[in-house]
Amino acid sequence: MNLRSVLSSDDFSVYNGVIVGAQQKCLAHLRRHFKKVLQIGHGNNAVVAEAG
Repeated sequence: MNLRSVLSSDDFSVYNGVIVGAQQKCLAHLRRHFKKVLQIGHGNNAVVAEAG
């Protein structure tokens, strides 16, 4: 890939090392992550999860 490309994927960590111009994550996966962060209830996690 190159810096002009956009990688669209789920949030699987194997894609984090790919060099691209931008990454687009699956919104369903991001929503699931924010729901988990909201349940943790530590520090400002609730504020971050609600913003997401």
